[in-house]
Amino acid sequence: VASKQYKKYVVIGAGKTGSDAITYLLRNGVDQSAITWITSRDIWYFVRDGLWGGYKSYRKDTVKLVDPLVKCKSLYEAFLQYEKDGIVARLDT
Repeated sequence: VASKQYKKYVVIGAGKTGSDAITYLLRNGVDQSAITWITSRDIWYFVRDGLWGGYKSYRKDTVKLVDPLVKCKSLYEAFLQYEKDGIVARLDT
């Protein structure tokens, strides 16, 4: 990146390494239009601060995580509830 040798970049995958690569490119001045990111259809990330509030809220956090799995009709519906509750975030592609 520092050499400015390349005009375009391709990142394959939306796991930790793919996300780190995108972050690295953007933070090092690569314009987003020069990046092609190849990902799967739906990408959901757990939001660390939304998932675990600490030891004092352990019981409440556990209920917030398990409840949608029990009450929702599908896993997709459970993840939509997680999104509303701030437990997961979806990457729009």
